[in-house]
Amino acid sequence: QMRPREALVMRFRAMASGLLPYGRAKVNDNSRPARTAYGSQEDGRKRPVVTIVQNFPDPTEIGAIQLYLKEKEIDSFLINQDQLTFDAIKNSDLVIWNDLGFGMEGITDKDVLTYLQAHEARIPLYFIGDDLASSMDHLRTSKTVWSDLLHLRYGTNGAFMLPVRITTPSHAVVQGPYGSVGDFTYASDSDEAQATSTGEVVLGTYEKGTVLVAHEHPQTGVRTVTQNFMVFNDSDPHGIVERRKLFLNAVAWLLASPIKTRMDRSQ
Repeated sequence: QMRPREALVMRFRAMASGLLPYGRAKVNDNSRPARTAYGSQEDGRKRPVVTIVQNFPDPTEIGAIQLYLKEKEIDSFLINQDQLTFDAIKNSDLVIWNDLGFGMEGITDKDVLTYLQAHEARIPLYFIGDDLASSMDHLRTSKTVWSDLLHLRYGTNGAFMLPVRITTPSHAVVQGPYGSVGDFTYASDSDEAQATSTGEVVLGTYEKGTVLVAHEHPQTGVRTVTQNFMVFNDSDPHGIVERRKLFLNAVAWLLASPIKTRMDRSQ
Protein backbone atom coordinates (compact mmCIF):
# COMPACT_ATOMS: atom_id res chain seq x y z
CA GLN A 1 0.00 0.00 0.00
CA MET A 2 1.29 3.47 -0.94
CA ARG A 3 2.29 5.66 2.00
CA PRO A 4 0.50 9.05 2.39
CA ARG A 5 3.50 11.16 1.38
CA GLU A 6 4.20 9.01 -1.70
CA ALA A 7 0.59 9.31 -2.79
CA LEU A 8 0.60 13.09 -2.38
CA VAL A 9 3.91 13.48 -4.21
CA MET A 10 2.64 11.41 -7.13
CA ARG A 11 -0.59 13.41 -7.19
CA PHE A 12 1.23 16.75 -7.23
CA ARG A 13 3.67 15.67 -9.92
CA ALA A 14 0.93 14.21 -12.08
CA MET A 15 -0.87 17.55 -12.04
CA ALA A 16 2.17 19.76 -12.33
CA SER A 17 2.50 19.99 -16.11
CA GLY A 18 1.32 23.60 -15.89
CA LEU A 19 3.58 24.27 -12.87
CA LEU A 20 0.70 25.36 -10.66
CA PRO A 21 -1.35 22.27 -9.86
CA TYR A 22 -3.96 23.96 -7.69
CA GLY A 23 -3.69 27.68 -8.36
CA ARG A 24 -6.35 29.89 -9.87
CA ALA A 25 -3.86 31.66 -12.13
CA LYS A 26 -0.44 30.82 -13.56
CA VAL A 27 2.68 32.92 -13.36
CA ASN A 28 2.32 36.06 -15.49
CA ASP A 29 -1.45 35.52 -15.83
CA ASN A 30 -3.17 38.77 -14.98
CA SER A 31 -6.74 37.46 -15.35
CA ARG A 32 -7.76 37.52 -11.71
CA PRO A 33 -11.22 37.39 -10.12
CA ALA A 34 -13.05 40.64 -9.48
CA ARG A 35 -11.74 42.20 -6.29
CA THR A 36 -13.84 43.38 -3.37
CA ALA A 37 -12.93 45.16 -0.16
CA TYR A 38 -11.78 41.80 1.16
CA GLY A 39 -10.54 39.12 -1.20
CA SER A 40 -12.03 38.00 -4.50
CA GLN A 41 -15.68 37.54 -5.32
CA GLU A 42 -17.18 34.69 -7.29
CA ASP A 43 -20.82 33.56 -7.09
CA GLY A 44 -21.47 36.33 -4.59
CA ARG A 45 -18.98 34.96 -2.06
CA LYS A 46 -16.02 36.88 -0.74
CA ARG A 47 -12.73 35.04 -0.34
CA PRO A 48 -9.34 36.14 0.91
CA VAL A 49 -6.56 36.15 -1.67
CA VAL A 50 -3.04 34.95 -0.90
CA THR A 51 0.03 35.77 -2.99
CA ILE A 52 2.82 33.16 -2.89
CA VAL A 53 6.32 34.25 -3.89
CA GLN A 54 8.75 31.54 -5.00
CA ASN A 55 12.39 31.71 -6.03
CA PHE A 56 12.37 28.27 -7.72
CA PRO A 57 9.52 26.14 -9.09
CA ASP A 58 8.75 23.18 -6.83
CA PRO A 59 5.48 21.43 -7.69
CA THR A 60 5.64 19.38 -4.48
CA GLU A 61 6.14 22.15 -1.90
CA ILE A 62 4.25 24.89 -3.74
CA GLY A 63 1.63 22.38 -4.88
CA ALA A 64 0.96 21.36 -1.29
CA ILE A 65 0.50 24.97 -0.20
CA GLN A 66 -1.90 25.71 -3.03
CA LEU A 67 -3.85 22.51 -2.40
CA TYR A 68 -4.22 23.30 1.30
CA LEU A 69 -5.45 26.80 0.49
CA LYS A 70 -7.85 25.64 -2.21
CA GLU A 71 -9.36 23.08 0.15
CA LYS A 72 -10.30 26.00 2.42
CA GLU A 73 -11.64 28.11 -0.49
CA ILE A 74 -8.75 30.56 -0.37
CA ASP A 75 -7.56 31.89 -3.73
CA SER A 76 -3.81 31.82 -4.30
CA PHE A 77 -1.62 33.44 -6.92
CA LEU A 78 2.00 32.59 -7.58
CA ILE A 79 4.69 35.02 -8.67
CA ASN A 80 8.38 34.44 -9.20
CA GLN A 81 10.97 36.22 -7.11
CA ASP A 82 12.10 38.38 -10.03
CA GLN A 83 8.52 39.65 -10.39
CA LEU A 84 8.28 40.75 -6.76
CA THR A 85 7.43 44.43 -6.37
CA PHE A 86 5.16 46.21 -3.96
CA ASP A 87 2.69 46.85 -6.78
CA ALA A 88 2.51 43.09 -7.41
CA ILE A 89 1.45 42.30 -3.82
CA LYS A 90 -0.22 45.46 -2.51
CA ASN A 91 -3.76 44.11 -2.99
CA SER A 92 -3.07 40.81 -1.22
CA ASP A 93 -4.76 39.80 2.01
CA LEU A 94 -1.65 37.75 2.86
CA VAL A 95 1.79 37.35 1.28
CA ILE A 96 3.76 34.10 1.65
CA TRP A 97 7.49 34.01 0.89
CA ASN A 98 8.47 30.36 0.38
CA ASP A 99 12.25 30.25 0.07
CA LEU A 100 13.03 27.08 -1.87
CA GLY A 101 16.71 27.84 -2.33
CA PHE A 102 19.81 27.71 -0.19
CA GLY A 103 21.22 30.75 1.57
CA MET A 104 23.02 32.27 -1.40
CA GLU A 105 20.06 31.71 -3.73
CA GLY A 106 17.44 33.16 -1.41
CA ILE A 107 16.32 36.61 -0.33
CA THR A 108 17.81 39.77 -1.89
CA ASP A 109 18.09 43.31 -0.58
CA LYS A 110 15.41 44.39 -3.03
CA ASP A 111 13.06 41.65 -1.77
CA VAL A 112 13.60 42.66 1.85
CA LEU A 113 12.66 46.27 1.13
CA THR A 114 9.52 45.11 -0.68
CA TYR A 115 8.47 43.01 2.32
CA LEU A 116 9.18 45.98 4.57
CA GLN A 117 6.86 48.08 2.41
CA ALA A 118 4.18 45.40 2.72
CA HIS A 119 4.61 45.27 6.48
CA GLU A 120 4.33 49.04 6.74
CA ALA A 121 1.18 48.83 4.59
CA ARG A 122 -0.20 46.39 7.19
CA ILE A 123 -0.23 43.34 4.95
CA PRO A 124 0.25 40.09 6.95
CA LEU A 125 3.41 38.17 6.03
CA TYR A 126 4.24 34.45 6.29
CA PHE A 127 7.94 33.57 5.87
CA ILE A 128 8.74 29.91 5.09
CA GLY A 129 12.05 28.17 4.40
CA ASP A 130 14.87 26.45 6.28
CA ASP A 131 17.55 29.02 5.35
CA LEU A 132 15.67 32.17 6.27
CA ALA A 133 18.15 33.31 8.91
CA SER A 134 21.36 32.10 7.26
CA SER A 135 20.40 33.95 4.07
CA MET A 136 21.39 37.16 5.88
CA ASP A 137 24.95 36.18 4.94
CA HIS A 138 24.23 37.22 1.37
CA LEU A 139 22.46 40.51 2.07
CA ARG A 140 24.52 43.66 1.71
CA THR A 141 22.35 46.50 2.99
CA SER A 142 19.30 44.99 4.68
CA LYS A 143 20.50 42.37 7.19
CA THR A 144 19.01 44.21 10.15
CA VAL A 145 15.69 44.84 8.40
CA TRP A 146 15.41 41.17 7.44
CA SER A 147 16.21 40.08 10.99
CA ASP A 148 13.57 42.48 12.31
CA LEU A 149 10.93 41.16 9.92
CA LEU A 150 11.75 37.52 10.71
CA HIS A 151 12.13 38.13 14.44
CA LEU A 152 15.16 35.84 14.18
CA ARG A 153 18.85 36.59 14.60
CA TYR A 154 21.41 35.28 12.14
CA GLY A 155 22.16 31.57 12.39
CA THR A 156 24.16 29.07 10.35
CA ASN A 157 22.70 25.81 9.04
CA GLY A 158 22.07 23.23 11.73
CA ALA A 159 21.90 19.44 11.80
CA PHE A 160 19.60 17.15 9.84
CA MET A 161 16.70 15.13 11.28
CA LEU A 162 15.63 17.80 13.72
CA PRO A 163 13.07 17.06 16.43
CA VAL A 164 10.90 20.18 16.45
CA ARG A 165 9.19 20.86 19.78
CA ILE A 166 6.13 23.05 20.19
CA THR A 167 6.83 25.43 23.08
CA THR A 168 3.67 27.57 23.31
CA PRO A 169 0.79 25.14 22.73
CA SER A 170 -1.89 27.69 23.66
CA HIS A 171 -1.16 30.08 20.76
CA ALA A 172 -3.70 30.08 17.91
CA VAL A 173 -1.05 29.17 15.33
CA VAL A 174 -0.45 25.81 17.02
CA GLN A 175 -3.84 25.39 18.70
CA GLY A 176 -6.20 26.68 16.05
CA PRO A 177 -9.25 25.84 13.95
CA TYR A 178 -7.43 23.10 12.04
CA GLY A 179 -6.23 21.20 15.08
CA SER A 180 -3.53 21.04 17.70
CA VAL A 181 0.02 20.85 16.32
CA GLY A 182 2.30 18.35 18.02
CA ASP A 183 6.05 17.77 17.93
CA PHE A 184 7.51 16.33 14.73
CA THR A 185 10.83 15.58 13.01
CA TYR A 186 12.17 17.76 10.21
CA ALA A 187 14.58 15.94 7.89
CA SER A 188 16.55 18.92 6.56
CA ASP A 189 18.85 21.53 8.11
CA SER A 190 17.05 24.46 9.73
CA ASP A 191 19.20 27.38 10.87
CA GLU A 192 20.71 27.68 14.32
CA ALA A 193 18.88 30.96 14.80
CA GLN A 194 17.51 32.58 17.94
CA ALA A 195 14.53 34.84 18.47
CA THR A 196 15.20 38.58 18.63
CA SER A 197 13.14 39.11 21.83
CA THR A 198 11.27 42.03 20.25
CA GLY A 199 7.72 41.04 21.12
CA GLU A 200 7.46 37.79 19.17
CA VAL A 201 6.01 34.60 20.64
CA VAL A 202 8.32 31.61 20.26
CA LEU A 203 6.16 28.68 19.16
CA GLY A 204 8.69 26.03 18.18
CA THR A 205 12.34 25.18 18.79
CA TYR A 206 14.89 22.46 18.31
CA GLU A 207 18.01 21.85 20.36
CA LYS A 208 20.09 24.48 18.55
CA GLY A 209 17.63 27.17 17.60
CA THR A 210 14.23 28.77 17.25
CA VAL A 211 12.27 27.63 14.20
CA LEU A 212 8.76 29.06 14.63
CA VAL A 213 7.68 32.51 15.84
CA ALA A 214 4.58 34.69 15.57
CA HIS A 215 4.33 38.45 16.04
CA GLU A 216 1.57 41.02 16.20
CA HIS A 217 2.65 44.65 16.04
CA PRO A 218 1.40 46.42 19.18
CA GLN A 219 0.46 49.63 17.34
CA THR A 220 -0.65 48.60 13.84
CA GLY A 221 -1.88 45.06 14.56
CA VAL A 222 -0.11 43.66 11.50
CA ARG A 223 0.86 40.02 11.98
CA THR A 224 3.79 37.91 10.81
CA VAL A 225 4.71 34.23 11.14
CA THR A 226 8.23 32.93 10.54
CA GLN A 227 8.59 29.19 9.94
CA ASN A 228 12.22 28.12 9.52
CA PHE A 229 11.32 24.82 7.82
CA MET A 230 9.26 23.78 4.81
CA VAL A 231 5.51 23.11 4.77
CA PHE A 232 5.64 19.76 2.96
CA ASN A 233 9.14 18.80 1.86
CA ASP A 234 11.63 16.91 4.04
CA SER A 235 9.42 15.04 6.46
CA ASP A 236 7.84 11.71 7.29
CA PRO A 237 4.04 11.18 7.10
CA HIS A 238 3.53 12.27 10.71
CA GLY A 239 5.46 15.48 10.12
CA ILE A 240 3.42 16.24 7.01
CA VAL A 241 0.19 15.93 8.99
CA GLU A 242 1.44 18.19 11.78
CA ARG A 243 2.81 20.81 9.39
CA ARG A 244 -0.42 20.88 7.38
CA LYS A 245 -2.32 21.80 10.56
CA LEU A 246 0.35 24.36 11.38
CA PHE A 247 0.19 25.97 7.94
CA LEU A 248 -3.61 26.26 7.94
CA ASN A 249 -3.72 27.55 11.51
CA ALA A 250 -1.05 30.13 10.65
CA VAL A 251 -2.95 31.30 7.57
CA ALA A 252 -6.17 31.57 9.59
CA TRP A 253 -4.43 33.59 12.32
CA LEU A 254 -2.74 35.88 9.81
CA LEU A 255 -5.98 36.51 7.90
CA ALA A 256 -7.77 37.24 11.19
CA SER A 257 -5.40 40.13 11.86
CA PRO A 258 -7.03 43.20 13.44
CA ILE A 259 -6.21 44.91 10.12
CA LYS A 260 -8.56 42.84 7.98
CA THR A 261 -9.09 44.67 4.72
CA ARG A 262 -7.15 46.58 2.14
CA MET A 263 -9.70 49.37 2.61
CA ASP A 264 -8.64 49.64 6.25
CA ARG A 265 -4.98 49.74 5.26
CA SER A 266 -5.55 52.58 2.81
CA GLN A 267 -7.06 54.88 5.39
